[in-house]
Amino acid sequence: MSKKENKNKIKNVFYSILTLIIISSFIGILIYGGEDKYLSPSFSKMADRLLEDGKKTDDYDVNIKPLIPVRLQPSVYYKANEKEIIAAKEKREKEAEIKKEKIREEQEGNSWITMNATNYVANCKGCTGYTNYKGWDVRNTIYSPNGYRVIAVDPNFIKLGSLVEIRYKDVRFKARAMDIGGAINGNDIDILVSSKNEAYNFGVQTVELRIIQ
Repeated sequence: MSKKENKNKIKNVFYSILTLIIISSFIGILIYGGEDKYLSPSFSKMADRLLEDGKKTDDYDVNIKPLIPVRLQPSVYYKANEKEIIAAKEKREKEAEIKKEKIREEQEGNSWITMNATNYVANCKGCTGYTNYKGWDVRNTIYSPNGYRVIAVDPNFIKLGSLVEIRYKDVRFKARAMDIGGAINGNDIDILVSSKNEAYNFGVQTVELRIIQ
């Protein structure tokens, strides 16, 4: 057998194996609904070896990458997916940091900031009836010791103990930031009220707030 015939024979065997791999993978996709997670580890490793960034083999001048559909390139797929997830996470973190910085700048300048406001009561489930700041008993009042309304804030944005002014519609009052809450994040505030009905009727409203001290 000549050298050329030997190369052709090896090349044909190579193509036969590759064709078998691709057909087996398509069958697997049809059986398991096309989910990439069902591709076997052995095929994943083999695809990685065959792909090698799309390089051609020295002996047979065969470009493997076009022969394997993108969906059947496990490592390439998951690497791309991982990059997208990381990029999306970094984008969210950057946007959140910009938002925090903007709020800090507005607070330092004592300008009015737009906030999302809700109401809460002192006897809610999990509530102690005492404020986080100074431990003031609010079970029978909605006012601070100095007669200001009581609000819950995110202490990362509004320091506990801060005196603020709140306005919305035709309502305007001063309040002391004395509480925190697990659902209070960023530009959210919770205003202490005396009844659950009042809290339900208030719902979620947009208010303006400025820090006095």
